Amino acid sequence: MNVAILRLKKLKRANVAGSSAHVMREISTPNADPQRSRFNQILKGRGKTPAQQILSLVSKISDQRSLSGKKRLRSDAVWAVEFVMTVEQSHWRGKDGGYVKDWAKRSLSFLNSKYGEARIVSAVLHLDETSPHIHAYMVPVSKDSDGIHTLSAKRFFDGRGKLAKLQDEYAEFMSSFDSSLQRGLKKSRARHSELRTWYSRLPTEIKREEIRLPSFRVRCPPPAITQTARRAWADEETARLRKALLSSLHRLIQARREALFVAQQFQLRYQTELQRTKAFRDIRLDPNGLRKWVLEYDQYLAQLSTLRGVAEHFEQLYVETIDELDEMETLNSRYGRVIEVMCHRLDISLEDLEYRLDRSETKSRIFAQLEEMVVVDADGLKND
Repeated sequence: MNVAILRLKKLKRANVAGSSAHVMREISTPNADPQRSRFNQILKGRGKTPAQQILSLVSKISDQRSLSGKKRLRSDAVWAVEFVMTVEQSHWRGKDGGYVKDWAKRSLSFLNSKYGEARIVSAVLHLDETSPHIHAYMVPVSKDSDGIHTLSAKRFFDGRGKLAKLQDEYAEFMSSFDSSLQRGLKKSRARHSELRTWYSRLPTEIKREEIRLPSFRVRCPPPAITQTARRAWADEETARLRKALLSSLHRLIQARREALFVAQQFQLRYQTELQRTKAFRDIRLDPNGLRKWVLEYDQYLAQLSTLRGVAEHFEQLYVETIDELDEMETLNSRYGRVIEVMCHRLDISLEDLEYRLDRSETKSRIFAQLEEMVVVDADGLKND
């Protein structure tokens, strides 16, 4: 499943510089390959960093409001919105540089057409991480009731409805470029893990880069030392350096082991959420619908179990009934033979026998004869 990913983050004044430094690789970025950072491309806003571009536009808006006698911009106003656009990692396998370039151009075109080129002040394509992605900055310029420019992120991104619509529009726009690109599952439980969350779980030595080799500067031997003492001093100095080196090596191995464990946990969580999202898409149900379906399915299983128990009970009753019918048929056959013998001895027909049984004065006499015939052994019945 090739999901067209578009995330956004609101940046206030205090957050702009840090985000810009990260995008321009002005600060250390452990998850980026320094050897490939030179391949990163500035798609929009050449000559200035994103922070400089944002500050320039915000300053113009602030000056315009001052000249118009309007209130200054709020101190907690959103200065910019940072977009991150990419596709899941498996999609990029086998894709050449031309495809990546066309994808980046198409993605930036979406932002320009939706928010206006004047609001999109900077865009950078990163190629030094695991997946190509774009960082784009949009300044939420709007107009107040008097027609004076101001900053209003709520106008563009207030409410889940607008954010969901943004995902729909981006996926539809990119599908015309590559039909395999799809929208992510609505109401998915998958969440993006912030980079700082990853750093917070790493060992302290790795986060602060405190693992360094010990100083290998050999201390000078004491003056006026004998040859024997010099040899002993050299052995002691060698042992000191070896001990310091082994200590740093053990710390490095332990920190690496812990970092790998954290990475495996993140990978397992990612795979779990990915498979869950794929399952939601395959059955075409949102999480709430799936949860309701599972509850109903459990109820059906309970009912089925009860019906199976009832069916087994009726099956046993059926077997017992069949056995009883077999016995009744056997008895009916035997008593049928007895009645035939009785009619023969009385020299009457079966209809006459039924007539006589209906009459009370002859019923006792006939039953007495019937009892005498019933006690006859089987051989006697056969001979009769």
